[in-house]
This record gives sequence, structure tokens and C-alpha cells, in this order.
Amino acid sequence: YLNNNNWRFGAGLGRLAGKLLEALAIINNFKTILILASLSLIPWLVEAWTYCFLMNSFGFNLNFTDAIVIISMVNFGILVLQAPGGIGPFEYIIIKSLSLFSISHSSAMAFAIVVHSCIYLPSVILGGYLMMKTGFNWQSIKKEEI
Repeated sequence: YLNNNNWRFGAGLGRLAGKLLEALAIINNFKTILILASLSLIPWLVEAWTYCFLMNSFGFNLNFTDAIVIISMVNFGILVLQAPGGIGPFEYIIIKSLSLFSISHSSAMAFAIVVHSCIYLPSVILGGYLMMKTGFNWQSIKKEEI
């Protein structure tokens, strides 16, 4: 059972854990924790505002707290159910989350598609633009790996 492949996996996992601990070493005081927490909070608030705006546009009678609950369910759900771009699991979890608030399946599906587009597409478009602008290409990554 403990052949060379298993040991290589363990060594790689050990290197990864070491890098993680090295990266976490910058968090050495309360001010840094506060700054990092604030920076993490900004995307969540922007996403919550997006959900609230779109829920209001769809005529759902839900509030900011409901949006946070739905976002939390979606984000934790797609951690487990991985798919490229989260397509599929994202919509499924939104539909199930909105069903808790008595939103119909068809309305929830339409909302899921729109909100996913509003959240996902700007990142993809900006990322593509920045890749072209900086001259990034996949061949450079392949050369780095070798």
C-alpha cells in the first residue's frame, strides 16, 4: 500500500502545508487581521448588494439578510460541488435556497442565470483583457512547469 506514489503525494502535501504556513506568517497582529477581514468583507458586500438589487428587480420580497443567507449557501455549496465556472451547482443551490423563501422554480432559475452572469462575466472579461494586455499566454506556464 505504501508505495513510492503514496510517499510522493505525502511529500507534496507537506510542501503545500509548509507554503501555507509561510503565507500565514504575515498575519502576526490584530491590525493585519482587521485589514484582511475588511478586504474579505468588500466582495461579500458587493455580491450581497448585487443579489439584493436583482432580487428587487425580479420582484422577490427578500431583504439584505436573506441575500446574505443565500450567498452563504451558494458559496459553501459550490466549494463541495465543483464545476468549471460553477455552472450547474451554482444555479441548483440558488434554486433550492430560494425555494426556502417560497420563490417558484422558474423564477429562481431565471434569477440564478442572471445573477451568475452578473457575478461571473465581469471577472472573465476583465481577466481576458488583462491577459491580452500583459502578454500572458499558456505556453509560458507550461515552460515554468518543466
